[in-house]
Amino acid sequence: MTKFLKSLQFIFRPSFWIMNEPYSPAHDSLLNKLMDEHEFTDFTRFTAKLGNVEIWISNYPHAVGLYDMCQNSRPSRLTILRMWKKLAKDIVKNYDKT
Repeated sequence: MTKFLKSLQFIFRPSFWIMNEPYSPAHDSLLNKLMDEHEFTDFTRFTAKLGNVEIWISNYPHAVGLYDMCQNSRPSRLTILRMWKKLAKDIVKNYDKT
């Protein structure tokens, strides 16, 4: 029920209405696992790394996720939003270290 209620927010976010690739549970669970275990590092304009895995971030929110998988699938909208918030937090955290 909580997941359903959280998903209702996307009704009011038109940028999330159309996604380039279909949802993949494997893509979703792997990205969530990586976010639980690692921080984002090695930021570029197009990618960032979680551990040693490259994450495509350039086409937020339409086509993001694990670089090797984002050509054919995508994580859930909730995971994409979680990824974006974590990415912003980790960028600020790493910026303070330099």
